[in-house]
Amino acid sequence: MRAVEAYLDAVRARASEVVTAESVGVLEAQYEDTQRLARAGLSTEGDALQVKAQLATARVALLQARGLVKVTREALRRTIHAEDVVMEHGEDLFAPIQAQMLTAEDALR
Repeated sequence: MRAVEAYLDAVRARASEVVTAESVGVLEAQYEDTQRLARAGLSTEGDALQVKAQLATARVALLQARGLVKVTREALRRTIHAEDVVMEHGEDLFAPIQAQMLTAEDALR
């Protein structure tokens, strides 16, 4: 039972890492857009700085998520007494999320 819990913890950590990485990507694009708008006089520098702060926070969260992935994989490795743990999935569970995000980005442009 502990092996199942350790595996699920590792899967959840990886899912969190993927979602957080997507968030960083969205915020990077938003920051670039906000900077362009500010240079064109359609937005304020304060708006760009606010997005920059959100981006910095998201980058910290991504580092934390990546650390959690390492910790949970190590816990799984120790639980199942393996030399290494390679977690590969046959199906990309996040593909629908990525497709929806592209559609939303296209709608905003």
